[in-house]
Amino acid sequence: MNPEFLGILALAVLVTIWLIMWQRRGGQLERLAKKQKEFEGEESRLFDYLHELGKLLYEDQPVPKIQKRIIDGMRKVVSANRGGCLYVIDKPGKLIPAYCSRKCVPLIPLTEELVGQHAVNAKAVSSHIKLHAIPDDEGMLGRRMAAREFALVSQITSEPELRDHPFLIADQQDVGAMIAPLYYGDKPLGVMAVMGDGVDGGFSAHDFDVFKSAAEQSAFALGSALVNQEVLAKRRIEDELKSAREIQKVLLPHRPPTFAGWKFAGTNVPASVVSGDYYDYIHVDPEHLGVVIADVSGKGIPASLVMATCRALVRMTAIGEISPAETLKKVNRFIFGDMHEDMFISMAYCIVMNDGQFVLARAGHDPPLLFRKKTGLVDRLKPGGLAVGIDKGAVFDRVSKELTGQMETGDCLLLYTDGATDAMDSNGAGEFSLDQLEKSFATAAAAAAELSAPRGVLKALTSELKKFVGSHDQMDDITLIAIQKQ
Repeated sequence: MNPEFLGILALAVLVTIWLIMWQRRGGQLERLAKKQKEFEGEESRLFDYLHELGKLLYEDQPVPKIQKRIIDGMRKVVSANRGGCLYVIDKPGKLIPAYCSRKCVPLIPLTEELVGQHAVNAKAVSSHIKLHAIPDDEGMLGRRMAAREFALVSQITSEPELRDHPFLIADQQDVGAMIAPLYYGDKPLGVMAVMGDGVDGGFSAHDFDVFKSAAEQSAFALGSALVNQEVLAKRRIEDELKSAREIQKVLLPHRPPTFAGWKFAGTNVPASVVSGDYYDYIHVDPEHLGVVIADVSGKGIPASLVMATCRALVRMTAIGEISPAETLKKVNRFIFGDMHEDMFISMAYCIVMNDGQFVLARAGHDPPLLFRKKTGLVDRLKPGGLAVGIDKGAVFDRVSKELTGQMETGDCLLLYTDGATDAMDSNGAGEFSLDQLEKSFATAAAAAAELSAPRGVLKALTSELKKFVGSHDQMDDITLIAIQKQ
């Protein structure tokens, strides 16, 4: 063969090989460029997604809006064309769907009835998903959350929960998913998933890495939003309680009444922001003035609401009624139907007259203390009576008694709630006790008798209580009223 021809043939072969290699390299470069462009597009979408989450947090958007943005944004980042869902912990052991995108593929087993309904109503399954809670440690979602496991599920129908399940719909076929547990530190928040068509949902290993990173940031955003929501809710409650306290202050006497021959002083120290104790002065008629003290069982808002109702009823029934026992009977009949079984009101109601006489009735309340200036002794006044709200009326009326007495100049009557006698010392080991209150009252009343100042009695008693309690938290509301004969 002609050597010259062989040379040309060899050159042609080399050129052909070079062209093939160049085409292949060009194709690889084109594919790499395409892949690089895809990565850059995904990273750009991820940056936009994280930026949007940060913006939502900065603007203090409601948690449901953030939950929706997490799923919709995640689907856009990884191109999840078969929907997404977010389940959050509702209570221990339960996950509820916080948000499911439109036409979200169900990742839970369906009943035969639901599959049948789906054939005639495409919304039947999606409605079921949005209302159906799942265990937080079962199913393809619960298992991943409990184990804190990120998962790229090749086919959802290959999962144990669906693999042998006889009732499936077409939407569940040939679908892959990415699943991420959501934790805020060590606190579980829930689990999220996005779905796509085909094996692995059409998601690449890079998609899965992006998904995991975005899910961690989503969990942080969601956890931060929940913490912020709790702080705001607590702040609103505190503001409402402060408002309730201000309203309650209006219901308590602003100043002691003027009534010939008598001086009065009262104080209320709530254990929390609002009080279940109350006291009041009532001008029954020109010759009679009523002094009432009450203690609603419990503390806080429920007790304060009952207290306000009780105050209104006492004011409504006391005007013109010179028998304190009759007033308490009427209050009990009015309020009994509105009291919870575990609630009651202890009350003491004393009516004083210009000549120094008084009439006292008790409704299960602690015995008032009467200091006699002449002897320096203290009597415990114990007319019979049942707490308000325990009995409808028959028993209450039968056991209610009145005690009538006479007070001389310098004598002092103390009405109090059990927050004073039950006060705990700084070690939490002992109570102030009725004996201690009686002793302190005798000392304070003797000094006040010389000064003609019932406010001095309360000042001395509250000082003694504060000294006794020390750093220990106040356990109950404390209300004190001192009534001194002039």
